[in-house]
Amino acid sequence: MYASTLSSEHAKYTDKLSAKIIAKEQCSEIEIPKVIRVLNDYRDLKPEDINSNHILKSSHASKWNNDFKFSADKILIDKRLAKWNKIYKGSSIEKQYSFIEPRFFIEEKVEDRILGSVGNAIVYMVRCIYGKPISISVKWGSRQNTYSTEWKEFANCDKYRICIDIPKPHDLDRILEYAAKLAEPFEFVRMDFYLSPDKIYFSEYTFTPAGGQVSFPGNVNLERELGDKWL
Repeated sequence: MYASTLSSEHAKYTDKLSAKIIAKEQCSEIEIPKVIRVLNDYRDLKPEDINSNHILKSSHASKWNNDFKFSADKILIDKRLAKWNKIYKGSSIEKQYSFIEPRFFIEEKVEDRILGSVGNAIVYMVRCIYGKPISISVKWGSRQNTYSTEWKEFANCDKYRICIDIPKPHDLDRILEYAAKLAEPFEFVRMDFYLSPDKIYFSEYTFTPAGGQVSFPGNVNLERELGDKWL
């Protein structure tokens, strides 16, 4: 399996702090969300760190984040950080995480191109095989739309689709260019981005989307069609 071939070499791209440095080195044109502060350890959160315009993230895991806009109780956050201060549990199936030591940092939120400063930015996810973009999924919360690289939407069950209009980005060509440049060293990677009104921000490298489970809910044909491009 592909996941079993992932190694410590992939870990430095998976680590959300080191990935920012690597992405900027590989693609100098891309914007990087501002890191406000890296915590010294999981006990280092200070009352003045809690700011609704910022988000607390783990560098070593998937979805271990705390949005201060919705969760600002320091006692509860401290308990959460203590619980997260370990090797990510998903490392049994996502091996790249097993090489990353726990770290936490505070990041400035990106102003979303469509939603504005709501703190819940839409993610543009470009799947690449051998450095070539093959599809773009746009995710907001638990819903996503998936498009070809020409921005033709693939069929999807309505209950999984985003309930607002997602226009074709005016800088789609640049998004695909950046994705290809960052993905070039890898057999497969999903390159994730945020879009502000006039900029493209790097989000992360994702080597095992959904932990290797279903990526396109409600569309098994698309799962097969895009999977065939990898064979």
